[in-house]
Amino acid sequence: METIQCEILADLPRVGAANMAVDETLLGTVQRTKIPILRFYSWSEPTLSLGYFQAFSARKQHPPSLACSVVRRTTGGGAILHDRELTYSLIWPKEIRPCRIADQDPGAEWMYRWVHQALLDVLLKLGANPRFSDPTPSGPADPFLCFERRSCWDLEIKNMKILGSAQRSHRGAILQHGSLLLESSQFTPHLRGLFDQLQPCPIDVIIAKWSERIAETGNLTLQPSTLNPQQEQTSLELAAGKYSDGKWTKKR
Repeated sequence: METIQCEILADLPRVGAANMAVDETLLGTVQRTKIPILRFYSWSEPTLSLGYFQAFSARKQHPPSLACSVVRRTTGGGAILHDRELTYSLIWPKEIRPCRIADQDPGAEWMYRWVHQALLDVLLKLGANPRFSDPTPSGPADPFLCFERRSCWDLEIKNMKILGSAQRSHRGAILQHGSLLLESSQFTPHLRGLFDQLQPCPIDVIIAKWSERIAETGNLTLQPSTLNPQQEQTSLELAAGKYSDGKWTKKR
């Protein structure tokens, strides 16, 4: 059985505009190379990321985060307060499908199930008791924050959501990125994370075990990588232009 080559990046902490710019840059890379990329990253300051379709004025629904930096994602869903958490992105070419991944899921939902199931498997071995969430109805009255919403592929522990993801499909590739909530933040003290319910362990361990399980279940060969000079330059331009521009952030 032939394995799929996949690059993996353990990225440095960046500001919100830079993080979103890197994800978009890597999406463009995968569109050209057809080589998947798995990236893990964090945020250098507490940052609120708005879902693509959320109105900027909706920030008023969450006063504690009004003092935080804000960025708009290219993916949908509710706002996320990136502070005490780990973010990942998986960029995947549409024309490739891991042979071990069942094909019964509609669209690209198989990516949600694959990545989230991999973390569920890891957490079970670490002594946690995660489960997939029961979805809540979606509509105009959706809570502002992503971690107050539920979809069928979200992970939760003791009725507290710890992992949620969103996707964007564009020109032959899919960007899926998501947030693993590690601990309560001063800006979202009512949201409990993984380490609020499980003995903390080093983030590097979580990344290693999670990526290994993703690779095992998808029959991947992971190749450590970093951004090349061209990718860094493209990311800098996107961060300084698009993602730092009020026209983008306040477009809705």
